[in-house]
Amino acid sequence: MLSLNDFNHGHNDVSGHRATALVSIRLGEKKQSEAEEIVGNALVLLLWIAFTITVLGHIFLEPLLRIFGASTEVLPYASQYMRIILLGTVFQTISFGANNFIRAQGRPKTAMVTMLLGAVINLILDPVLIFIFNLGVSGAALATIFSQAMSMTWVLTFFLFG
Repeated sequence: MLSLNDFNHGHNDVSGHRATALVSIRLGEKKQSEAEEIVGNALVLLLWIAFTITVLGHIFLEPLLRIFGASTEVLPYASQYMRIILLGTVFQTISFGANNFIRAQGRPKTAMVTMLLGAVINLILDPVLIFIFNLGVSGAALATIFSQAMSMTWVLTFFLFG
């Protein structure tokens, strides 16, 4: 049975590299079920982190943007963009976090495709949503979260089917 110590032995990166290392070790030991349990625990933690970031991001958005230097003129655009981006936090968190587990299984090319998929979709959708559909900043944010959703779908499909 896994404990918090299995994940956090002197490290704060509970769902990322530490869990990835544990998955690699368990797979090397031919302990498939333990590796799957670690992945499941890490995915639950990633969902919790994404939810927390989304909620706190919306609550403290304006002060955070001001801390990072948003002027009064830029603040409405930055807020508009970030409110949409924050709604896609779960997509980004799952695709980036779970992508580590693809690498842990010895599939670095598949992991690279995950990142390229999101980047290429975003590059295509940005000008379409910004200029053709005239969505401006909102279009850029929508393109980003859609591309992250596609990356997440790719990762989850990999784990569910292959």
